[in-house]
Amino acid sequence: MSTALLRGLASPVPAASVLLARACASQEVFVVARAPTLRFLGGFLAFPGGKVHSSDDELARTTPGLTVQHVAAVRELFEETGVLLARDAAGAYPTAQDLVPLRRQLMAGQVTFHDLLRKHKLHLRPEDLRVAGSLVTPPFVPFRFATAFFTAVLPPGQTAEVWPGELTEGSWRSAEQVLAEWNAGDRLVSPPTVALLQVLRGRPVEELPERLRPFLDKLATGALHPIWFSPGVQMVPLFAEGLPPSTHTNAYLVGNDPAYLIDPGASDAEEQDRLFDLLADRRLRGVVLTHHHSDHVGAAKVCAERYGVPILAHPLTAQALQGRIDVQQFIDEGDCLDLGTAPDGKSAWTLQAIHTPGHAPGHLSFWEPRYRLLF
Repeated sequence: MSTALLRGLASPVPAASVLLARACASQEVFVVARAPTLRFLGGFLAFPGGKVHSSDDELARTTPGLTVQHVAAVRELFEETGVLLARDAAGAYPTAQDLVPLRRQLMAGQVTFHDLLRKHKLHLRPEDLRVAGSLVTPPFVPFRFATAFFTAVLPPGQTAEVWPGELTEGSWRSAEQVLAEWNAGDRLVSPPTVALLQVLRGRPVEELPERLRPFLDKLATGALHPIWFSPGVQMVPLFAEGLPPSTHTNAYLVGNDPAYLIDPGASDAEEQDRLFDLLADRRLRGVVLTHHHSDHVGAAKVCAERYGVPILAHPLTAQALQGRIDVQQFIDEGDCLDLGTAPDGKSAWTLQAIHTPGHAPGHLSFWEPRYRLLF
């Protein structure tokens, strides 16, 4: 099956998210912390948002210029923060005092969002939300989202407040503040949130649509998503020929400049070209193999030759690959790979090898103690 067909297997679920600015021209955006008990990104910082509901379509059809994702964005923002981007016939927004009992009713299931708006004669206006762009979850997972991101400004007289439940807290932060806490290891931040904050860094929230456009245009050409698994650690899901139903194997770029590339498994030329494009602005120290299986080594040789770096693996892995891939440097239990300085600049940074035979005789895992990551 071709790579293109594989990418179309899982249809993405429509969703919406809002980057809510504290005021016009403000660099502060409202971020929320997801409860640690949630199965999806539990404990991570993100922007308010969620999936499109079937009821959102009815509202979208009643207002020209609205999409279901517009409606979902307004509804989710109200449920999660108490901010309602809706107006009365005179164009005025409801106040925080007015909204508290309405939010309680909605959260208790006593009224639908549509009925709440109709009862209080409130209307959604397309101009209250500005489309920044859409991101679709790459095809390496079976459950995907097509998320529309919007920017908006906190209406006068309203307050953003998280009520405990699926979210544990909310706060106004600049992109620099959130990224600094992430780099220090003090906060988990969802990968799409990291990508958007990196684009937004140092600029007002309302500039996001213009600043995001080159990033989205590149993704539209088929470029790999920049999935920041952790500071200095980029996850790179690559189409690889593993055992069905698996279609992708995660490679990892670990380190800032240069970095180690762990398990580049793509044997498909098209997928290798996408990897090369991702590596265009990066320097490599070496290619690290956790074991010898084909879906973990498919691009090892071509990457090592292209970038002039060694291949590192356990001696038993080197033995299993003999005649196919030459391993230039052995790694065994207790060996450390130097990553340079940690992303926050405060300490040394290493990967520690752990010999974990079972899946393969020469299988290696790697412990990264600064951010407590296990590869």
